[in-house]
Amino acid sequence: MKKVSFILLVIFALFSCKSNNPTLGIENGNGVTNPKKLNLSEKDKKILTYNNAFSLNLYRGMCKSNDNSNIVCSPFSASALLGMIMNGAEGETFNQIRNSLGFEEFDRDGINSYYEKLFEALPALDKTNIFRIANSAWIGENTLVEEIFISDCSHFFNATIENVDFRKEETSIDIINKWAKTNTGNNIKSVVDHSMINANTEMVLVNALFFSGKWASVFDKKNTSKNVFNSVVGKQTVDMMEQAGDFKYYGDENLQILEMDYKENKYCMDIILPDEKSSLEIVTEYISKQENWNTLLQQMETLPVTVTMPKFDLQYSVELSAMLKRIGIEDVFNKSANLSKISKENLLVNGIGQTSRIIVNETGTEASSATSGTVDSELQSFAKYIFTADHPFMIIIREKEYGVILFMAQINQI
Repeated sequence: MKKVSFILLVIFALFSCKSNNPTLGIENGNGVTNPKKLNLSEKDKKILTYNNAFSLNLYRGMCKSNDNSNIVCSPFSASALLGMIMNGAEGETFNQIRNSLGFEEFDRDGINSYYEKLFEALPALDKTNIFRIANSAWIGENTLVEEIFISDCSHFFNATIENVDFRKEETSIDIINKWAKTNTGNNIKSVVDHSMINANTEMVLVNALFFSGKWASVFDKKNTSKNVFNSVVGKQTVDMMEQAGDFKYYGDENLQILEMDYKENKYCMDIILPDEKSSLEIVTEYISKQENWNTLLQQMETLPVTVTMPKFDLQYSVELSAMLKRIGIEDVFNKSANLSKISKENLLVNGIGQTSRIIVNETGTEASSATSGTVDSELQSFAKYIFTADHPFMIIIREKEYGVILFMAQINQI
């Protein structure tokens, strides 16, 4: 049986104001002149509910198999790639993918329509923040692919369809990596290598996401100082940013949660910080239940908060096949795979990998380091509530109106 490789790539970079990085161009806006509104029907909202549940569950699985490293992922991107694969599946293979995504009560057309709406609207919600979604299908020159699969990928997922000669390994690797580099703002230069592509490869599917956002309330560089982050590997001296203002916030005996908006308020970052008596493991387990996550969002209210958090630049790669098998997607990886809507040839998935990056700072460039480790007295006296992310925490980046979970990360060390 021949193998079809599905490679998943996601890259997202977060900046709070102007960047000197010419690949981003966020200081000139994102090129959107007429922002679009994301309009989801009642059926779409139901699909989204299940989609977010999949996101939380996948993230939980990644944390359980983690060795105290940082985690950076986009469950949304994984879901989108599985949606593309699902369009090529039939029978039990189709059912396993659909059911594991939580879509068992919806047909193929309804699911495709849902993804199409997201891909069309999310990159154009505002004029400021850059959110790019790029899909591509790289098909071997001698592979006979069903026209309906190519049509669905192009129409619903706005995918670029290209032929490559996988027998020329070096050339095909260079072509795909060049596409990835272009569609991730130059941030990731290599997503495939000789371990993934060989003469037996029939197809590679790639999903790339890139997000560069400006904080609605920026951090002033003069308040950035060297301070201690209590990581899983011990105390680290890092650059800690600080500001005071009105933010949506909630805290109890187990955790604190803070919502930080991006300009134009279409996207936000939720920072979830375990209490000293709790742990990131306990908090992750709690939030993985969607009803708990929804309750936390409802409990937040706008309050005066002093925020202290580290700057960081993290990259993370993971092979998702084992985790997907644990949640019920099995046949697509073995000889039972039914991918007959992709090709009449016997195909199976060789692997699904994800590469992610997140950059969080005040300006998008390295700031000059201050020498003081003290808290500005004006900032400290301003707020009744103190949010100090000086130990491991998690973040969720989402679209605000409907709550589409786009990215998740666990910061264990800087």
